[in-house]
Amino acid sequence: GHLLLEPLFGGGRRFDLTLDRRPGQASIFDLSLSDPYIFGLPFRVTATFRGEQRDSTYGERRYGLEAGYEFGEAFELSGSLSREVVKPGQAGTRLRSDRQRIPRSRTLFYGFGIRYQSVDRRVSPRRGLRLDVTVEQGRKRRSFRQITADGDTTRKRQSLRQERFRGTVRTFLPLFDRQVLVLGGDGRVLRSREYDRSDLFRFGGAQSLRGYDEDRFLGNVTARGLVEYRLQLDRRSYAYAFGDLGYVARPVLGEASSST
Repeated sequence: GHLLLEPLFGGGRRFDLTLDRRPGQASIFDLSLSDPYIFGLPFRVTATFRGEQRDSTYGERRYGLEAGYEFGEAFELSGSLSREVVKPGQAGTRLRSDRQRIPRSRTLFYGFGIRYQSVDRRVSPRRGLRLDVTVEQGRKRRSFRQITADGDTTRKRQSLRQERFRGTVRTFLPLFDRQVLVLGGDGRVLRSREYDRSDLFRFGGAQSLRGYDEDRFLGNVTARGLVEYRLQLDRRSYAYAFGDLGYVARPVLGEASSST
């Protein structure tokens, strides 16, 4: 289920609620509240919450706050702060390769973002450019059970520094009457000394890599290039054909080395 409330004729408050239930796989709850004009200024504040339960493996809660200021009509500079908590479930607490499968962790991320939008139409544009880039840095504290060399079980605690990048770009090029070519790409990168399964980006489905099941791939690096040929039916609707090309790099979980 997906409920979206937003003004259709310009900037205004936005409310977004999504409930995604996949029996035997995952339950995801997303909530977002945004106000683009605080105290009558072009100062945007967005609060987000995401609750995710991956069968009996782990549960994750994410709390986010983002503030952005518009410089002109096309450019926005923003700052963000988020807190992410992972708790292992029954399957996640089991030992694998002499260590707990899913550690208990708390991560605090902070960062900044740049948004640029110069299009002729807010909905279904014919020409223009959209760019959204976010860079974050955080500190992750985790604890897990591990079997020592002498066969005893001990609890180990670690602190990891992590860096995260997200980027999206779309270019709209008019061809003939009511026909538009869209070129673009998406990319996400996570850098860390070690990785847990809950850290990785999930790739697949209509929102990332079309033609594959939701969350088909996991990786600390994901990228997609896309091409769309659109036939505009009116100012707000269009039919289109598309092609996606994806790339995923997956690290070795729980170890310092990684593979692609």
